[in-house]
Amino acid sequence: MLELNELKSSPRIEFPGSLTNRVDFPAVRGGLKAQLKEAMAQSVAEDPELRDNPFSAFGQILMIGVIDKAVDAYATPEAISQMVATR
Repeated sequence: MLELNELKSSPRIEFPGSLTNRVDFPAVRGGLKAQLKEAMAQSVAEDPELRDNPFSAFGQILMIGVIDKAVDAYATPEAISQMVATR
Protein backbone atom coordinates (compact mmCIF):
# COMPACT_ATOMS: atom_id res chain seq x y z
CA MET A 1 0.00 0.00 0.00
CA LEU A 2 2.89 2.33 0.73
CA GLU A 3 4.15 1.77 -2.81
CA LEU A 4 0.75 2.76 -4.24
CA ASN A 5 0.64 5.91 -2.13
CA GLU A 6 4.13 6.82 -3.29
CA LEU A 7 3.20 6.28 -6.93
CA LYS A 8 -0.04 8.22 -6.61
CA SER A 9 1.58 11.23 -4.96
CA SER A 10 4.40 11.56 -7.49
CA PRO A 11 3.27 13.62 -10.48
CA ARG A 12 6.29 12.61 -12.58
CA ILE A 13 5.45 8.91 -12.68
CA GLU A 14 3.35 7.33 -15.39
CA PHE A 15 1.26 5.22 -13.07
CA PRO A 16 0.36 2.04 -15.03
CA GLY A 17 3.77 1.84 -16.67
CA SER A 18 5.54 2.36 -13.38
CA LEU A 19 3.53 -0.41 -11.75
CA THR A 20 4.38 -2.78 -14.57
CA ASN A 21 8.06 -2.10 -14.00
CA ARG A 22 7.82 -2.51 -10.22
CA VAL A 23 5.38 -5.41 -9.78
CA ASP A 24 5.51 -8.95 -11.15
CA PHE A 25 1.82 -9.06 -12.07
CA PRO A 26 1.77 -12.66 -13.34
CA ALA A 27 3.17 -13.78 -9.98
CA VAL A 28 0.72 -11.55 -8.06
CA ARG A 29 -2.23 -12.91 -10.05
CA GLY A 30 -1.06 -16.50 -9.56
CA GLY A 31 -0.64 -16.04 -5.82
CA LEU A 32 -3.96 -14.26 -5.44
CA LYS A 33 -5.80 -16.96 -7.39
CA ALA A 34 -4.23 -19.69 -5.23
CA GLN A 35 -5.15 -17.87 -2.01
CA LEU A 36 -8.75 -17.27 -3.06
CA LYS A 37 -9.22 -20.86 -4.21
CA GLU A 38 -7.74 -22.17 -0.96
CA ALA A 39 -10.02 -19.90 1.07
CA MET A 40 -13.03 -21.17 -0.89
CA ALA A 41 -12.03 -24.82 -0.40
CA GLN A 42 -11.46 -24.24 3.32
CA SER A 43 -14.82 -22.51 3.68
CA VAL A 44 -16.59 -25.42 2.01
CA ALA A 45 -14.70 -27.97 4.10
CA GLU A 46 -15.67 -26.18 7.34
CA ASP A 47 -19.37 -25.84 6.48
CA PRO A 48 -21.26 -29.11 7.10
CA GLU A 49 -24.09 -28.16 4.74
CA LEU A 50 -21.72 -27.43 1.87
CA ARG A 51 -19.38 -30.30 2.65
CA ASP A 52 -22.23 -32.84 2.46
CA ASN A 53 -23.96 -31.26 -0.54
CA PRO A 54 -23.42 -33.20 -3.79
CA PHE A 55 -23.73 -29.97 -5.80
CA SER A 56 -21.00 -28.26 -3.82
CA ALA A 57 -18.22 -29.66 -6.02
CA PHE A 58 -20.00 -28.38 -9.13
CA GLY A 59 -20.32 -24.94 -7.53
CA GLN A 60 -16.63 -24.93 -6.66
CA ILE A 61 -15.70 -25.75 -10.26
CA LEU A 62 -17.80 -22.82 -11.46
CA MET A 63 -16.28 -20.50 -8.86
CA ILE A 64 -12.75 -21.41 -9.94
CA GLY A 65 -13.55 -19.91 -13.34
CA VAL A 66 -15.07 -16.82 -11.73
CA ILE A 67 -12.02 -16.34 -9.51
CA ASP A 68 -9.64 -16.70 -12.45
CA LYS A 69 -11.55 -14.19 -14.60
CA ALA A 70 -11.98 -11.66 -11.76
CA VAL A 71 -8.32 -11.75 -10.74
CA ASP A 72 -7.19 -11.49 -14.37
CA ALA A 73 -9.48 -8.47 -14.85
CA TYR A 74 -8.68 -6.57 -11.66
CA ALA A 75 -5.06 -7.42 -10.82
CA THR A 76 -3.59 -5.37 -13.67
CA PRO A 77 -1.66 -2.10 -13.69
CA GLU A 78 -4.51 -0.38 -15.54
CA ALA A 79 -7.22 -1.58 -13.14
CA ILE A 80 -5.19 -0.65 -10.07
CA SER A 81 -4.40 2.79 -11.48
CA GLN A 82 -8.14 3.32 -12.08
CA MET A 83 -8.91 2.25 -8.48
CA VAL A 84 -6.30 4.60 -7.05
CA ALA A 85 -7.32 7.49 -9.31
CA THR A 86 -10.97 7.27 -8.26
CA ARG A 87 -10.22 6.89 -4.57
